[in-house]
Amino acid sequence: MNQPLQAAKFALVAVAVVFVWQFCHVRFNYGGEWNALFLSGERFDVPPALAAEKIPQLPDSDGYDGQFYHYIAHDPLMSKGLARYVDDPGLRWRRVLVPGLAAVLSAGHPDWVDTAYILVIYAFIGAGVYWLSLLAMRFQGHPAWGLCFVLIPATAISVERMTVDVAVTALTVGYAYYALNSRSGATWFVLALAPLARETGLALLAVHAAYSLAARRWRELAATIVCVLPFLAWAIYVAATTSPSAASWLSLPFFGLITRSIDVLPLPVTGSQALVAMLLDYAGIVGVWIALVQSVTLLWPRLRPALVARSQAMGPLEWGVAFFALSAVMVGSPKVWAGSYAFARVLSPWLVFLLLVAIRDRRYWFALPCVLMGLHVAAQAAVHLVGIFRHVLNA
Repeated sequence: MNQPLQAAKFALVAVAVVFVWQFCHVRFNYGGEWNALFLSGERFDVPPALAAEKIPQLPDSDGYDGQFYHYIAHDPLMSKGLARYVDDPGLRWRRVLVPGLAAVLSAGHPDWVDTAYILVIYAFIGAGVYWLSLLAMRFQGHPAWGLCFVLIPATAISVERMTVDVAVTALTVGYAYYALNSRSGATWFVLALAPLARETGLALLAVHAAYSLAARRWRELAATIVCVLPFLAWAIYVAATTSPSAASWLSLPFFGLITRSIDVLPLPVTGSQALVAMLLDYAGIVGVWIALVQSVTLLWPRLRPALVARSQAMGPLEWGVAFFALSAVMVGSPKVWAGSYAFARVLSPWLVFLLLVAIRDRRYWFALPCVLMGLHVAAQAAVHLVGIFRHVLNA
């Protein structure tokens, strides 16, 4: 069996498993209401235009990010007035890739948007597994490594809560595959899409620009700069249509991470379940520090020859580790560091590069940060699983 066919097989298996999981979760925990996956909160009004959907709302809750991307999928060009029901339109609409693709796939039929959105999530899961399987085979590993893509926090959270982070995570894997195989056209396509999924995709452009500059590939460098234009054009449109976003992400180096590391329990804890969740979140913070140590041990032996001898000791994976480690150091928003459901999503592209190093170099401890940052997500999945079994046994 050829490699693309093997990779496609594992991609289909992954999507099938995710579908069965979601089907059981929705059937037994959400009473069959698929749009409950968006986790809409009662503290935000549902747009009257979507009243027919009878969107379930979590009582006395802000809900989660997926509810806003759900609205964007119904109004990607902000022409229907749904922006007033989104917490931060200037920020959310910049991340148009997943909801925009759902809008296109639904072909203008409002009743098809929710299904289209879920299918887009499945498509990115399949693509991520496919590319990761191909990379594993390139590194003389088993294609089943591709299934690990489903366990990366951004992917698992997108499955659970319909967030858009799975897209930039999948495109990160795609970038690594095409860059390592010198497939310029496909690399540029992935780079152009990544920032439209989430702003962290801009770091991928920085990765490829640095790699191209170090290798003196001037055509690649010029093309990388051009790849930012679609995002800039869309960001200008969003800025002209909405009020500026008040979100602030950057700080002095290490400020956000050190502050969160000192503050073991950032929120008042009531009950054993909340305490366990907080401790699992802190295990994720430990995972961030381990990832930083791993990044330094990986990069340091390569930095001197790369800087002094202008050698190509730094490949796409090393540059990816470097730039996303830098992003972890510079992110200072307390909202990001509040819990692993936030910082693990933001840092998932970094986890992708570390996982690829683990597979390539057989340094499997480089997968440890992914495990630690995913503990809270895994615990929540276990809670959902208990709910499924409880309903099945009581049926």
